[in-house]
Amino acid sequence: MSSEEANTSRGPKRKLSRFLCREMLYDFVTNSLDDSRRKAVEDFLKQDFDTQQDLENLKEGIKYCSDLGETKISLPLMQEIRDYKGFWGRLKEGRLWSSWPDSIKWGIEAVAISAVAAIVAMVIPWKKVSQIFPKTDSQVVLVEVKKEDKEKDLHGEKVAGMADQGEGRVTPSLPPEVPKESQVVPLPDVKTEPGKPEPDKKPQTKPPDSAPPEAAATSAEKKPVEVQQESDDEEGEKPTNQDRKPLKGFVYRAFMSLEELDAKTSEIVGGIQALGGAKAGQVELGWRKPKGSYFHFSLPESNYEEMVKLLRNFGPVRIYKDPHWRVMPEGKIRFILWVEDSKKKPQ
Repeated sequence: MSSEEANTSRGPKRKLSRFLCREMLYDFVTNSLDDSRRKAVEDFLKQDFDTQQDLENLKEGIKYCSDLGETKISLPLMQEIRDYKGFWGRLKEGRLWSSWPDSIKWGIEAVAISAVAAIVAMVIPWKKVSQIFPKTDSQVVLVEVKKEDKEKDLHGEKVAGMADQGEGRVTPSLPPEVPKESQVVPLPDVKTEPGKPEPDKKPQTKPPDSAPPEAAATSAEKKPVEVQQESDDEEGEKPTNQDRKPLKGFVYRAFMSLEELDAKTSEIVGGIQALGGAKAGQVELGWRKPKGSYFHFSLPESNYEEMVKLLRNFGPVRIYKDPHWRVMPEGKIRFILWVEDSKKKPQ
Protein backbone atom coordinates (compact mmCIF):
# COMPACT_ATOMS: atom_id res chain seq x y z
CA MET A 1 0.00 0.00 0.00
CA SER A 2 1.44 3.36 -1.00
CA SER A 3 1.85 6.30 1.36
CA GLU A 4 -0.98 8.18 -0.37
CA GLU A 5 -3.38 5.28 0.22
CA ALA A 6 -2.24 5.07 3.83
CA ASN A 7 -3.03 8.73 4.35
CA THR A 8 -6.46 8.38 2.75
CA SER A 9 -7.22 5.37 4.97
CA ARG A 10 -6.67 7.48 8.08
CA GLY A 11 -8.91 10.24 6.70
CA PRO A 12 -8.63 13.25 4.42
CA LYS A 13 -5.44 15.22 4.78
CA ARG A 14 -6.10 18.64 6.31
CA LYS A 15 -5.02 21.58 4.17
CA LEU A 16 -3.73 24.70 5.87
CA SER A 17 -5.19 28.11 5.16
CA ARG A 18 -3.04 31.20 4.66
CA PHE A 19 -4.05 32.55 8.08
CA LEU A 20 -3.01 29.39 9.95
CA CYS A 21 0.23 29.15 8.00
CA ARG A 22 1.19 32.72 8.89
CA GLU A 23 0.38 32.07 12.56
CA MET A 24 2.81 29.13 12.59
CA LEU A 25 5.64 30.83 10.66
CA TYR A 26 7.54 31.83 13.81
CA ASP A 27 7.34 28.30 15.24
CA PHE A 28 8.39 27.01 11.82
CA VAL A 29 11.53 29.17 11.81
CA THR A 30 12.43 28.27 15.40
CA ASN A 31 11.84 24.51 14.79
CA SER A 32 9.07 24.35 17.39
CA LEU A 33 6.53 22.43 15.26
CA ASP A 34 5.92 18.73 15.13
CA ASP A 35 6.57 16.76 11.94
CA SER A 36 3.01 16.81 10.60
CA ARG A 37 2.52 20.56 11.02
CA ARG A 38 5.99 21.29 9.68
CA LYS A 39 5.23 19.20 6.61
CA ALA A 40 1.91 21.02 6.12
CA VAL A 41 3.60 24.43 6.35
CA GLU A 42 6.30 23.38 3.87
CA ASP A 43 3.65 22.20 1.39
CA PHE A 44 1.73 25.46 1.68
CA LEU A 45 4.89 27.56 1.23
CA LYS A 46 5.59 25.84 -2.06
CA GLN A 47 2.25 27.05 -3.44
CA ASP A 48 1.90 30.56 -1.93
CA PHE A 49 4.36 33.24 -3.04
CA ASP A 50 3.16 35.90 -0.56
CA THR A 51 3.72 33.61 2.42
CA GLN A 52 7.25 32.94 1.16
CA GLN A 53 7.94 36.66 1.28
CA ASP A 54 6.58 36.81 4.85
CA LEU A 55 8.90 33.97 5.82
CA GLU A 56 11.95 35.81 4.43
CA ASN A 57 10.99 39.00 6.25
CA LEU A 58 10.54 37.08 9.50
CA LYS A 59 13.99 35.51 9.16
CA GLU A 60 15.57 38.92 8.58
CA GLY A 61 13.77 40.35 11.62
CA ILE A 62 14.94 37.53 13.89
CA LYS A 63 18.50 37.99 12.64
CA TYR A 64 18.33 41.74 13.29
CA CYS A 65 17.07 41.18 16.84
CA SER A 66 19.85 38.69 17.53
CA ASP A 67 22.42 41.21 16.25
CA LEU A 68 20.97 43.85 18.58
CA GLY A 69 21.35 41.46 21.49
CA GLU A 70 25.09 41.25 20.82
CA THR A 71 25.55 45.04 20.82
CA LYS A 72 27.87 46.29 23.56
CA ILE A 73 27.56 49.78 25.05
CA SER A 74 30.57 51.54 26.52
CA LEU A 75 30.59 52.85 30.09
CA PRO A 76 30.76 56.57 29.14
CA LEU A 77 27.74 56.15 26.89
CA MET A 78 25.85 54.35 29.65
CA GLN A 79 26.66 57.19 32.05
CA GLU A 80 25.49 59.77 29.50
CA ILE A 81 22.21 57.91 29.03
CA ARG A 82 21.65 57.77 32.78
CA ASP A 83 22.38 61.49 33.26
CA TYR A 84 20.17 62.57 30.37
CA LYS A 85 17.29 64.89 31.28
CA GLY A 86 14.31 65.66 29.11
CA PHE A 87 12.86 68.96 28.00
CA TRP A 88 10.91 69.68 31.17
CA GLY A 89 13.81 68.74 33.40
CA ARG A 90 16.19 71.14 31.65
CA LEU A 91 13.47 73.82 31.65
CA LYS A 92 13.06 73.57 35.42
CA GLU A 93 16.81 73.87 35.94
CA GLY A 94 16.98 76.93 33.66
CA ARG A 95 19.55 75.39 31.36
CA LEU A 96 17.35 75.32 28.27
CA TRP A 97 17.53 79.04 27.33
CA SER A 98 21.16 79.49 28.34
CA SER A 99 22.32 76.56 26.23
CA TRP A 100 20.87 77.97 23.01
CA PRO A 101 23.13 79.90 20.59
CA ASP A 102 22.93 83.71 20.47
CA SER A 103 21.64 83.77 16.89
CA ILE A 104 18.60 81.68 17.84
CA LYS A 105 17.93 83.88 20.89
CA TRP A 106 18.01 87.07 18.80
CA GLY A 107 15.76 85.52 16.18
CA ILE A 108 13.16 84.50 18.76
CA GLU A 109 13.23 87.97 20.33
CA ALA A 110 12.76 89.66 16.93
CA VAL A 111 9.85 87.37 16.04
CA ALA A 112 8.19 88.00 19.41
CA ILE A 113 8.48 91.79 19.08
CA SER A 114 7.14 91.71 15.50
CA ALA A 115 4.20 89.56 16.56
CA VAL A 116 3.30 91.89 19.43
CA ALA A 117 3.48 94.95 17.14
CA ALA A 118 1.28 93.29 14.52
CA ILE A 119 -1.32 92.28 17.11
CA VAL A 120 -1.43 95.81 18.54
CA ALA A 121 -1.82 97.31 15.03
CA MET A 122 -4.73 94.98 14.25
CA VAL A 123 -6.53 95.31 17.59
CA ILE A 124 -6.50 99.12 18.04
CA PRO A 125 -9.42 100.87 16.18
CA TRP A 126 -7.47 103.60 14.41
CA LYS A 127 -10.59 105.28 12.92
CA LYS A 128 -12.06 105.94 16.35
CA VAL A 129 -8.71 107.18 17.60
CA SER A 130 -8.50 109.71 14.74
CA GLN A 131 -11.96 111.05 15.60
CA ILE A 132 -10.85 111.92 19.12
CA PHE A 133 -8.37 114.56 17.97
CA PRO A 134 -9.92 117.92 16.82
CA LYS A 135 -9.76 119.00 13.18
CA THR A 136 -7.88 122.10 11.98
CA ASP A 137 -9.64 125.47 11.25
CA SER A 138 -8.70 125.44 7.55
CA GLN A 139 -10.73 122.33 6.95
CA VAL A 140 -13.79 123.86 8.66
CA VAL A 141 -13.60 127.02 6.51
CA LEU A 142 -13.40 125.03 3.30
CA VAL A 143 -16.51 123.10 4.23
CA GLU A 144 -18.46 126.31 4.95
CA VAL A 145 -17.48 127.85 1.60
CA LYS A 146 -18.71 124.82 -0.27
CA LYS A 147 -22.04 124.97 1.53
CA GLU A 148 -22.53 128.65 0.60
CA ASP A 149 -21.83 127.94 -3.08
CA LYS A 150 -24.40 125.18 -3.09
CA GLU A 151 -27.04 127.44 -1.49
CA LYS A 152 -26.45 130.16 -4.11
CA ASP A 153 -26.75 127.68 -6.95
CA LEU A 154 -30.01 126.35 -5.56
CA HIS A 155 -31.38 129.91 -5.12
CA GLY A 156 -30.51 130.76 -8.72
CA GLU A 157 -32.20 127.66 -10.06
CA LYS A 158 -35.40 128.42 -8.08
CA VAL A 159 -35.59 132.00 -9.43
CA ALA A 160 -35.05 130.79 -13.01
CA GLY A 161 -37.82 128.21 -12.63
CA MET A 162 -40.30 130.77 -11.29
CA ALA A 163 -39.58 133.17 -14.19
CA ASP A 164 -40.13 130.39 -16.73
CA GLN A 165 -43.53 129.53 -15.26
CA GLY A 166 -44.77 133.17 -15.00
CA GLU A 167 -43.66 134.64 -18.33
CA GLY A 168 -43.64 131.52 -20.53
CA ARG A 169 -40.06 131.89 -21.72
CA VAL A 170 -36.62 130.79 -20.70
CA THR A 171 -34.47 133.15 -18.71
CA PRO A 172 -30.86 132.64 -17.79
CA SER A 173 -30.07 131.67 -14.23
CA LEU A 174 -28.85 134.38 -11.91
CA PRO A 175 -25.10 134.68 -11.41
CA PRO A 176 -23.73 133.93 -7.96
CA GLU A 177 -23.09 137.63 -7.18
CA VAL A 178 -25.64 140.23 -8.46
CA PRO A 179 -25.53 143.92 -7.54
CA LYS A 180 -28.48 145.24 -5.52
CA GLU A 181 -29.43 147.88 -8.09
CA SER A 182 -29.89 145.36 -10.91
CA GLN A 183 -31.88 142.83 -8.93
CA VAL A 184 -35.32 144.16 -10.03
CA VAL A 185 -35.64 144.51 -13.82
CA PRO A 186 -39.07 145.18 -15.52
CA LEU A 187 -39.82 142.54 -18.15
CA PRO A 188 -41.43 143.82 -21.40
CA ASP A 189 -44.83 142.46 -22.42
CA VAL A 190 -44.69 140.18 -25.39
CA LYS A 191 -47.80 140.18 -27.61
CA THR A 192 -48.52 138.13 -30.64
CA GLU A 193 -50.41 139.48 -33.64
CA PRO A 194 -53.66 137.72 -34.55
CA GLY A 195 -53.42 135.28 -37.42
CA LYS A 196 -49.76 134.52 -36.90
CA PRO A 197 -48.75 131.33 -35.21
CA GLU A 198 -46.83 131.59 -32.07
CA PRO A 199 -43.20 130.65 -32.42
CA ASP A 200 -42.18 127.35 -30.94
CA LYS A 201 -40.83 127.74 -27.49
CA LYS A 202 -37.86 125.45 -27.13
CA PRO A 203 -35.70 125.49 -24.05
CA GLN A 204 -32.11 126.37 -24.65
CA THR A 205 -30.19 123.23 -24.05
CA LYS A 206 -26.47 123.01 -24.00
CA PRO A 207 -25.04 120.10 -25.98
CA PRO A 208 -23.14 117.80 -23.70
CA ASP A 209 -19.45 118.10 -24.18
CA SER A 210 -18.85 114.60 -22.91
CA ALA A 211 -20.86 111.45 -22.41
CA PRO A 212 -22.51 110.84 -19.04
CA PRO A 213 -20.35 109.03 -16.53
CA GLU A 214 -22.67 106.01 -16.49
CA ALA A 215 -22.53 105.62 -20.28
CA ALA A 216 -18.74 105.99 -20.24
CA ALA A 217 -18.49 103.36 -17.53
CA THR A 218 -20.70 100.90 -19.41
CA SER A 219 -18.75 101.42 -22.65
CA ALA A 220 -15.47 100.91 -20.80
CA GLU A 221 -16.83 97.70 -19.32
CA LYS A 222 -18.03 96.37 -22.68
CA LYS A 223 -14.68 96.80 -24.44
CA PRO A 224 -12.67 94.26 -22.41
CA VAL A 225 -15.57 91.79 -22.63
CA GLU A 226 -15.60 92.00 -26.44
CA VAL A 227 -11.82 91.63 -26.61
CA GLN A 228 -11.98 88.65 -24.29
CA GLN A 229 -14.66 86.99 -26.43
CA GLU A 230 -12.59 87.47 -29.61
CA SER A 231 -9.49 85.99 -27.96
CA ASP A 232 -11.54 83.03 -26.73
CA ASP A 233 -12.84 82.41 -30.28
CA GLU A 234 -9.29 82.48 -31.67
CA GLU A 235 -8.12 80.04 -29.02
CA GLY A 236 -11.07 77.74 -29.78
CA GLU A 237 -10.06 77.57 -33.47
CA LYS A 238 -6.47 76.53 -32.67
CA PRO A 239 -5.84 72.78 -32.31
CA THR A 240 -5.14 71.87 -28.71
CA ASN A 241 -3.81 68.31 -29.03
CA GLN A 242 -1.30 67.08 -31.58
CA ASP A 243 -1.76 63.71 -33.21
CA ARG A 244 0.45 61.18 -31.49
CA LYS A 245 0.99 57.59 -32.58
CA PRO A 246 1.08 55.25 -29.55
CA LEU A 247 3.63 52.46 -29.35
CA LYS A 248 2.20 49.12 -30.41
CA GLY A 249 3.38 46.04 -28.57
CA PHE A 250 1.81 42.62 -28.17
CA VAL A 251 1.72 39.60 -25.86
CA TYR A 252 0.89 35.95 -26.51
CA ARG A 253 -1.72 34.50 -24.14
CA ALA A 254 -2.02 30.72 -24.00
CA PHE A 255 -4.58 28.58 -22.12
CA MET A 256 -4.47 24.84 -21.34
CA SER A 257 -6.25 22.33 -19.12
CA LEU A 258 -4.23 19.30 -17.92
CA GLU A 259 -4.33 16.53 -15.37
CA GLU A 260 -1.52 15.71 -12.93
CA LEU A 261 -0.51 19.34 -13.04
CA ASP A 262 2.09 19.15 -10.26
CA ALA A 263 4.29 16.81 -12.29
CA LYS A 264 3.72 18.50 -15.63
CA THR A 265 4.43 21.98 -14.28
CA SER A 266 8.09 21.16 -13.69
CA GLU A 267 8.34 19.61 -17.17
CA ILE A 268 6.90 22.74 -18.79
CA VAL A 269 9.33 24.90 -16.82
CA GLY A 270 12.25 22.81 -18.01
CA GLY A 271 11.08 23.00 -21.62
CA ILE A 272 10.72 26.79 -21.46
CA GLN A 273 14.20 27.21 -20.02
CA ALA A 274 15.63 24.87 -22.64
CA LEU A 275 14.25 27.12 -25.39
CA GLY A 276 15.88 30.20 -23.86
CA GLY A 277 12.88 31.41 -21.89
CA ALA A 278 13.18 33.50 -18.73
CA LYS A 279 10.62 34.85 -16.30
CA ALA A 280 9.23 38.28 -17.19
CA GLY A 281 7.26 39.04 -14.03
CA GLN A 282 7.80 39.11 -10.28
CA VAL A 283 6.90 35.45 -9.67
CA GLU A 284 8.83 32.37 -10.66
CA LEU A 285 7.98 30.20 -13.65
CA GLY A 286 5.19 27.74 -12.94
CA TRP A 287 3.80 29.65 -9.96
CA ARG A 288 1.38 27.16 -8.44
CA LYS A 289 -2.02 28.54 -7.52
CA PRO A 290 -5.03 26.66 -6.10
CA LYS A 291 -6.66 26.21 -9.53
CA GLY A 292 -3.66 26.01 -11.84
CA SER A 293 -0.13 27.08 -12.73
CA TYR A 294 0.95 30.51 -14.01
CA PHE A 295 3.82 31.08 -16.45
CA HIS A 296 4.94 34.62 -17.39
CA PHE A 297 8.15 34.58 -19.45
CA SER A 298 10.03 36.08 -22.39
CA LEU A 299 11.29 33.96 -25.30
CA PRO A 300 13.43 34.41 -28.41
CA GLU A 301 11.13 35.00 -31.37
CA SER A 302 12.93 32.33 -33.40
CA ASN A 303 11.81 29.63 -30.92
CA TYR A 304 8.09 30.43 -31.17
CA GLU A 305 7.26 27.36 -33.29
CA GLU A 306 9.25 25.09 -30.98
CA MET A 307 7.37 26.54 -28.02
CA VAL A 308 4.02 25.76 -29.65
CA LYS A 309 5.14 22.17 -30.37
CA LEU A 310 6.26 21.77 -26.76
CA LEU A 311 2.88 22.85 -25.41
CA ARG A 312 0.97 20.64 -27.86
CA ASN A 313 2.91 17.62 -26.64
CA PHE A 314 1.13 18.02 -23.28
CA GLY A 315 -2.34 18.65 -24.71
CA PRO A 316 -4.54 21.04 -26.66
CA VAL A 317 -3.61 24.70 -26.34
CA ARG A 318 -5.29 27.96 -27.32
CA ILE A 319 -3.00 30.88 -28.20
CA TYR A 320 -4.09 34.49 -28.71
CA LYS A 321 -2.04 37.50 -29.76
CA ASP A 322 -3.28 40.57 -27.90
CA PRO A 323 -2.07 44.18 -28.23
CA HIS A 324 -0.20 45.56 -25.24
CA TRP A 325 1.38 48.88 -24.27
CA ARG A 326 4.72 47.26 -23.46
CA VAL A 327 7.10 46.92 -26.41
CA MET A 328 9.64 44.10 -26.19
CA PRO A 329 13.19 44.38 -27.59
CA GLU A 330 13.78 43.25 -31.14
CA GLY A 331 13.92 39.46 -31.40
CA LYS A 332 12.07 38.90 -28.10
CA ILE A 333 8.41 37.99 -27.47
CA ARG A 334 6.41 37.74 -24.26
CA PHE A 335 4.21 34.80 -23.21
CA ILE A 336 1.57 34.48 -20.49
CA LEU A 337 0.56 30.83 -20.09
CA TRP A 338 -2.21 29.64 -17.76
CA VAL A 339 -2.53 25.88 -17.24
CA GLU A 340 -5.72 24.94 -15.40
CA ASP A 341 -5.97 21.85 -13.23
CA SER A 342 -8.74 19.79 -14.85
CA LYS A 343 -9.44 17.97 -11.58
CA LYS A 344 -10.29 21.27 -9.86
CA LYS A 345 -12.15 22.67 -12.84
CA PRO A 346 -15.67 23.82 -11.80
CA GLN A 347 -18.37 21.47 -13.09
